Amino acid sequence: MTSTIDRRSIERNDECNTVASPRAMVLRYSLLVLLGAFVVASIHFDAPPRFDETGYLILARSLADGRGYREIDKPAAPVHSHFPPGWPATLATCWTFTSDSIDARTVVAHAVVVVLWFSAVVLWSRWFASPFPEVVAIPLSVALAANWLWIRLAGELRSETLFIMLSAIVLLAIPSAPERVSGRRAAGIGGIVGLAILTRHIGVALAGAVLIEFVLRRYWRAAIQVILISAVIVLPWAVTQWVVGHGTQAELLLAKSDRNDSYTNLIGSQLVFYVRRLPDSLFGPFVETATVFRDDPLAATLSTALAAVFASVWSIGLVRMIRNESARPAGLYLACSLVILVVWPFTEAGRFLIPLVPLNLAALVLGLDRIGFSISRLNLKLRYVVRSVPVSIALASLPFGLYTGLKAWRTDPAQADAPFEAACRWIAGNLPADAVVASRHPGDVYWRSSRVGVPWPEAKSAEAAASLLSDAGAGFLFVDQGRYVGEKDPAWLADEATGQVAATFRQLAEPATGMRIYEIVEAGDRAR
Repeated sequence: MTSTIDRRSIERNDECNTVASPRAMVLRYSLLVLLGAFVVASIHFDAPPRFDETGYLILARSLADGRGYREIDKPAAPVHSHFPPGWPATLATCWTFTSDSIDARTVVAHAVVVVLWFSAVVLWSRWFASPFPEVVAIPLSVALAANWLWIRLAGELRSETLFIMLSAIVLLAIPSAPERVSGRRAAGIGGIVGLAILTRHIGVALAGAVLIEFVLRRYWRAAIQVILISAVIVLPWAVTQWVVGHGTQAELLLAKSDRNDSYTNLIGSQLVFYVRRLPDSLFGPFVETATVFRDDPLAATLSTALAAVFASVWSIGLVRMIRNESARPAGLYLACSLVILVVWPFTEAGRFLIPLVPLNLAALVLGLDRIGFSISRLNLKLRYVVRSVPVSIALASLPFGLYTGLKAWRTDPAQADAPFEAACRWIAGNLPADAVVASRHPGDVYWRSSRVGVPWPEAKSAEAAASLLSDAGAGFLFVDQGRYVGEKDPAWLADEATGQVAATFRQLAEPATGMRIYEIVEAGDRAR
């Protein structure tokens, strides 16, 4: 008796596994097209960017307008050194074929994301068919296309879609172990790895996986080529970060590390976080709901325990991936990524797990298969249960994925952000073109109003805040209700009982409920 993923399919990776039947391939890609159509139907191509999306699009706009890689939403338009330029440069290139209007550029950006998203799904589906037989590759492809995080990602203007596609290309470009890597292929892999790092810095994990794989195979020349070519591509960006010297990822890491008690505490908290988020990233935010949004210690403890069991099964699969030559590059990439995430002191609510969803699906199915096969050897009646593992994972991915798509289809972003949009329209129509507006998210305000801005300062009083804002060149203050869960107004603005706010900020308008525009009163006028 053999398991679903038997020795022929994962241990030896022979011809019966790598050559799929035409019928199976047609079925796999037909299902992907069907799910892809469902996802595309849920996307609002006119939805404006929000938060990090806006930051990327502002940088792309700066490049497209010939102003360089600058934060044109800030008064002095400083050179940017935080987000790598791969995704903004891609958008700027695509915008050369469209008009300069914000609406047209937004639609084109969404279209680019959709193309990259579907390309990534197809490429990762092709990767599933490499170490796995079609009976496993088809359900995993469905689980990936129906993944709730990936469905949500298809409607967002972030860099993950490009990065995910590039990482799939790299893993598919690495030949099976007996085959040598030609100089041309090694150069291509090095180039794509460099582009991946320029898209998201976590691409260094992909570079590390490729180098480790080539060293294990003793492909010394190919390893050197990958290092040199990727370094040449990344070097200008590294020099830019060094010259600018502020706002870099390294600066954030050091600043955050100084605030933590020790790296031991950091790693411990990060491990707990990712153990909890691992099952959520595949099937829905159930553990997060129990541990973050519910005030129920018992539910939090039970969900964390279940997540730990899930992570144990997943870790068995990861070991199997690394031990198998055909899946080892992907396993190394997954392992390197998680090592970086555990020591990186930011979590972004689990966002960093999105590019790893296909690899986590593979690790899960391998872990369940190993455990199920061991149990089924004791009871032959469990054989069919073991064989149903891949299909079960696909079915478990569907409910929350379909819910996410339907919710996106029913939700009108313009309606959800109507008050904020109304306030930005008021700013665009009533404030001077050279006005500097202080706000919670200056980039979002700039994208909609073309008014540069600065963020709210940290201050102990409204008067101190006004002084800091005046020093930064700001003449106006925009207060919104906040669109992140848990966002609060600063203390110097929330306490209006003292009358200090009214004496420091003169309200000009309230274009929508909870949206207030103030003019900063000059110090001399305050004294009078």
